[in-house]
Amino acid sequence: RPGLALCAGCGGRIQDPFLLRVSPDLEWHVACLKCAEGGQPLDETCTCFLRDGKAYCKRDYSRLFGIKCAQCRAAFSSSDLVMRARD
Repeated sequence: RPGLALCAGCGGRIQDPFLLRVSPDLEWHVACLKCAEGGQPLDETCTCFLRDGKAYCKRDYSRLFGIKCAQCRAAFSSSDLVMRARD
């Protein structure tokens, strides 16, 4: 019930007619769902990722937490083909 939900962003009650639910137990006011790193608004039109209860845009999540090349530290994307050279 939206009237009883607490916003994971600001901690306030969500009494708005709409809320954004990113996972079963985390809900946000529409205006509060922003990337924890860059601050850009996140909505139903973009992919967002959760880590430790914080929401991230795809770009920042990949940069911060994605698998990176051991040589140049560039992040790999999901479309990159990767061959492990050593263990």
